[in-house]
Amino acid sequence: FFRCLFAVALWQALRAWSATGRMPLPASGAPTSLSQVWALAAVEGSEQQGSKPRQPLRVVLTGGPCGGKSTASSILKKSLKAKGYAVSFAPEIFTLLLNGGCRYPGYDGGQPLVEFQTALIKLQVQMEDTFFQIAAISDSPSVVIFHRGLFDIKAYLPPEAWSSVLTASGVDEAHLNTRYDLVLHLVTAADGAEEFYTTANNVARRETPEEARAVDSSIRRSWASHANVVVLDNSTSFQAKCQRCVDAIARQLGAQA
Repeated sequence: FFRCLFAVALWQALRAWSATGRMPLPASGAPTSLSQVWALAAVEGSEQQGSKPRQPLRVVLTGGPCGGKSTASSILKKSLKAKGYAVSFAPEIFTLLLNGGCRYPGYDGGQPLVEFQTALIKLQVQMEDTFFQIAAISDSPSVVIFHRGLFDIKAYLPPEAWSSVLTASGVDEAHLNTRYDLVLHLVTAADGAEEFYTTANNVARRETPEEARAVDSSIRRSWASHANVVVLDNSTSFQAKCQRCVDAIARQLGAQA
């Protein structure tokens, strides 16, 4: 009996407190036990203590074939984790599709190519959004690294097909640019480090060195409208190239701090 009286009294006190606007509570449905009182108080307290969600840094690793993206990812993960960041990596959708048995219609594939790339872009948007949303709830500051971004699709399409894909996907280039904070373009080894160029470590890589250089240039043009692209060429050792990736992200994190 006394516990119920105390519960009601506590409820009334909390209701009175809510009248000041500091803790809004339901207008009806008074609790009949202490456990209900504390449960309601806990809900309201958690709402009061809620803070603005952290915004993860969104980084794209792009560039021509055999530019070192996979190896750079491992180095970035180790470096960022050592500094206290939660790091997640979104895989390359095109490679996932090919590994799953999907057939690429080819650059001159016409309407089947448009449909293939439209399906790809929709899947990639969903994947990127999912990685970002999960990273945003981390207790630690987060970095999400995308193995290629949406503008990479443009490099593998005729201009008119790219316009059709954007229309079918319901997006435009201005929107795509807002999805990434930093773009790291790792130049293909076929441009400046030819002796290290290989197709042996990626089932989706079939380009000759000459073709790889052409793809690299096309990808760079595709990202030209983004305001924050860092090009990492092969003028240094590969280890130094990866360190430049680390340094670029560190600068971006400092700018957003």
